[in-house]
Amino acid sequence: MVGYTKGAKEVDESSPECYARRTEATNPIDIQYFVRIDRTNAGACFDPDSLLTTNSSRASAKVNGTWDKYPFVQVNKDAFDLYLRFLKTTNRNYLVQANRASKL
Repeated sequence: MVGYTKGAKEVDESSPECYARRTEATNPIDIQYFVRIDRTNAGACFDPDSLLTTNSSRASAKVNGTWDKYPFVQVNKDAFDLYLRFLKTTNRNYLVQANRASKL
C-alpha cells in the first residue's frame, strides 16, 4: 500500500500524516483507493487544514493513535484523484468535488 500526505507526497501508510492510500496491484482493476474521512463533519473527506479540525484534536489523535473520528473509507478512483489533487494544491474546490464523487 502507498500512503499520501499534504502536497500529495508519498508517506508510510501507517503514519499519522497519511490522509489517502491505495493498494498496489499488477492489474489496474484490483487497485483499491482509500481516503480519510471526518466523522465529525458528516463523513466528508478529511481536510487537514480545516478550522473544524482543531490542532489539539489532531495532535491528540496523532499522539494517542485515536484516529477513530477520522477512519479510512474506500472510494472510487475519481474521488481519490480529486482528493490527491486537493492535498497537492489545497484548492478546496477539489475537496468539494472529491466529496461529491465519493458519494456516488
